[in-house]
Amino acid sequence: MKTRHIFATIAAGFALSACSDTAVDYNSNACDKAEKVAEILMDCKTWEDAFDAADDIHSIADDLEALAEARRKDRFVIEDEEADMTNEEYDKYKEEMSKRRDEARKKLTEGEKHINGNDAGKSATLRYAVSRFKKAF
Repeated sequence: MKTRHIFATIAAGFALSACSDTAVDYNSNACDKAEKVAEILMDCKTWEDAFDAADDIHSIADDLEALAEARRKDRFVIEDEEADMTNEEYDKYKEEMSKRRDEARKKLTEGEKHINGNDAGKSATLRYAVSRFKKAF
């Protein structure tokens, strides 16, 4: 009985991993991560805050890199979904994703401006974490 349950659990796991997120889902997840980094930066005020913030941002950058890898692997699924769209649908889809990404970039820029104006911005550790995240984003 337990063996059957284990195999059922494993099979369900494979079925879930076989389902892919769409480009919109990947974009949304990446933008959510950028906004989380922006929040972390906005909360960062002192030199001491910078080290905890850098650790958190590195962790988010790791997640974003894994997300980018998953998206790369789903490239053909995404291309098939896009091929099924009409020109109008495709243009709207691209515009919405671009708009969402621009909003996330704007928040990230505001977070960077915030740390530029305080002691946390003097931390090379924090600067490196932010640049690593931005490179992945």
